[in-house]
Amino acid sequence: MKRFMVVGAVLVFVATGCATVPRTTQGPCLPPGIAADVFLWPVVETGALGFLPVEGGGTARIVYVLYERANRRVAIGWVGGRILIVDPEPNAPAPPWFNDALIVGGREIRTTPASACRWKRATDTQA
Repeated sequence: MKRFMVVGAVLVFVATGCATVPRTTQGPCLPPGIAADVFLWPVVETGALGFLPVEGGGTARIVYVLYERANRRVAIGWVGGRILIVDPEPNAPAPPWFNDALIVGGREIRTTPASACRWKRATDTQA
């Protein structure tokens, strides 16, 4: 019964998160190479990554959802219903994508982003 409640809570979270994802003309705000159908993949793990300071005060919790289909996994980190981090290869050493539109100076969550979607990796330029 407890497992059923956890799965139900995850599905509600995912449905709510997907419904509030900033969208571009092509679909949800995702980095290059990640198709929107990732949200249809089975969820194999969820959890919290910690807290980040919010511009102007307070903190925001980063939660993640790990999706898996066949031999592929994609981890997505959410903050307040927005996608902040996407790791297309969570078991590889390559850095994840960060939605730079939601981050101030690489350290705080932006309260009023100028744009919804600006993906960047620590080792390269914007996408």
